[in-house]
Order: sequence, then C-alpha cells, then structure tokens
Amino acid sequence: MSQYLVPTDSTLVEAVAKAIAKNRMQDEAIASLKGMLGLDTSLLEKLVEPTVDRIFETLWSGTDCNDVMQRDMYRRDAIAAINTINLKLITSIE
Repeated sequence: MSQYLVPTDSTLVEAVAKAIAKNRMQDEAIASLKGMLGLDTSLLEKLVEPTVDRIFETLWSGTDCNDVMQRDMYRRDAIAAINTINLKLITSIE
C-alpha cells in the first residue's frame, strides 16, 4: 500500500496559515468577550465570527513590514502543522 502525504505546496500552506491566524484571532476575541460579559462560548462564536471575518481579511491583506512578517510566521506554523501530520502518517501502523 502506498503512503499518502499531505503536500506542502504554497496554495495549501497559505490556506492553512490563514485558517490558523483567523482561528487565533477569533479565539482571542471570544475569550476576551467571555471574560467581560460572561456569555456562553457558542453564543459568542455566532456573534463574533462575521465581524472577525471582515477584520481578518483587512488585516491579512496589510502591506507593512509587520504584516508581512506576521504572515510569514503563520506560514511557518502551517508548514510545521502539515509536517506533523505527515510524520504521523509515516509512523502510523497500518
């Protein structure tokens, strides 16, 4: 049986990096609001997601050196995540 590995092409790395960054932003927003308002996490997720989507796209498309550096760090996180999945696939017992 051949081993399938997740590719680390630039399209996938970019998609995973964006997902990591957006999820972190949303998690931080929810945690802050939960601490201030004491609302249920599932309710906050529904309330926060549309706003985070709009803000995230604006931030992700930023062009200053800090934005570029931050996107590069998220890409590194994405590559590490993909490599971890691949390592698990290689070492898993069939």
